[in-house]
Amino acid sequence: MLVTLIDNNKSFDYVLPKKVAGKYIINTKDDEEKLKPLIIVEEEEGKWVLKSNKNAFLKDNQDNLLVKIKLQPSNIYKIFKKDSTFASLIALDECDETHRFKSYKVNTDIIKIGTSKESNILFRSKLVSENHCYIKYSKNYSEAVIIDNSSDNGVYVNGEKVTEKRLLIGDVVYIMGLKIIYNGNILSINNPNNSVTIDEIDFTLIKRPVTKNMAEDILDEIEEEVIEEDIFFRSPRFKNDIKKREFKIDSPPPSEKVEDVPVMYMLGPAITMGMASLITSIVSVQNVISNDGDIKEALPMILMSFSMIIGTVLWPVLTKRHEKKKNLSKEKIREEKYKKYIEKIRNDIQEEAEKQRRILYANNISIYECIEMISNRDINIWERIIEHNDFAKVRLGVGNIPLEADFKYQEKKFSLQDDKL
Repeated sequence: MLVTLIDNNKSFDYVLPKKVAGKYIINTKDDEEKLKPLIIVEEEEGKWVLKSNKNAFLKDNQDNLLVKIKLQPSNIYKIFKKDSTFASLIALDECDETHRFKSYKVNTDIIKIGTSKESNILFRSKLVSENHCYIKYSKNYSEAVIIDNSSDNGVYVNGEKVTEKRLLIGDVVYIMGLKIIYNGNILSINNPNNSVTIDEIDFTLIKRPVTKNMAEDILDEIEEEVIEEDIFFRSPRFKNDIKKREFKIDSPPPSEKVEDVPVMYMLGPAITMGMASLITSIVSVQNVISNDGDIKEALPMILMSFSMIIGTVLWPVLTKRHEKKKNLSKEKIREEKYKKYIEKIRNDIQEEAEKQRRILYANNISIYECIEMISNRDINIWERIIEHNDFAKVRLGVGNIPLEADFKYQEKKFSLQDDKL
């Protein structure tokens, strides 16, 4: 996608990659002609999205603030700046004809440009006015002036907005995606989205390079297919660098093991009391027998004694088993939760490794990719400049390097008890 920023009566061209991915900064220039970031274009769900920030923001038709908006071709977006001024951003589809120029010899002294059927250069675009502008030649074609005919979106020459300007050899006229390179009575014109129609009566297509003998004030050679100046566009680069990640791994929670008390220590007091009750019961039976009494009189004491003996043995054993089962359940929960925690840390490490791998592949292209970029004249090869630390780096092969990460964990301490975790 082609993106043109219009700010302070100047135009700035950007070419977004054909593969929708990454984040790109759209720059403008301040009063001192220094580059200044204005707004960001970023990929979201396979689409280019324009995002507001503290210094530049977007609004809808009801003047409501928008956080982001999807870029649609052949649309113009108003960007409101912090200083109460605004800029415009034009989004256009990119095709081969956008960067391919054909050269024409002019046969008329006035060239009308617009969407009107009477235009000499008919440009079918909703961003262009019906009678957008015109170029007026002198009688001998030695001079030409371009005049804006009160168009909605203006005319730009060499990136500067003009209402009327005398054209010089090599000047580039920009009209919402249409580019015209002025070379005297020879004009080189592109055809964005195949939406430009040239009047064959007023223009003669040049099918061979133009020599100096044809006109004194034109360039030495003008190729039919392309103008060398416009073959490559260096798209803005947003380079992701690997940042060292820190992983903090907590130690497992301490085990809640209760000291195991021997069964005899638990049953000892209860058995002692039970034996005392048993002896009392025996004595009671002997007294009944010695006095020729009825054994039924001692029966309550006998039952109470046996109940006490059974209770003193049974309940401590059941309590012991319950506590053991409860401790095993707590230990199992502790192990499961800590294993889940470790698994989450492991997944985070794997995701970070995959992220760093993708960054390495993106920043270090292979030789074959580099050759393909050059052969196809891909704009991505021109993203790098000499100031970048990876300007001349290419990938010769694939290997293994350590993960850029720091791991923080508690050192193992001496313990009397063994812990599986």
